[in-house]
Amino acid sequence: MASFDDNTSVERRRGNAPRAKFSEERELKADPVWLKRERVQPILRDFCSHLMMPWQRCRAETRFASWKCGVEKHAWEECMEHEFARAMRQKLQGKL
Repeated sequence: MASFDDNTSVERRRGNAPRAKFSEERELKADPVWLKRERVQPILRDFCSHLMMPWQRCRAETRFASWKCGVEKHAWEECMEHEFARAMRQKLQGKL
């Protein structure tokens, strides 16, 4: 069973479900060999790189008409926001 904060009852009164803790061990969704073959820069090889590549491919296919690739870009940006929020939660909890 997941452990939650002491203010669980306050969260439930607000109508928000308590959030479960993230596990420490995580794996990349994209294969490192695939990332190298697609020439993804090492600094961009993170937990959202599997969403970045379809966006970049769409941009190249549409001759960099980025407004045509809004769905792919939004998926990648949303993933990056979640990763940033996860990192900040871990930092506040003293895990980083």
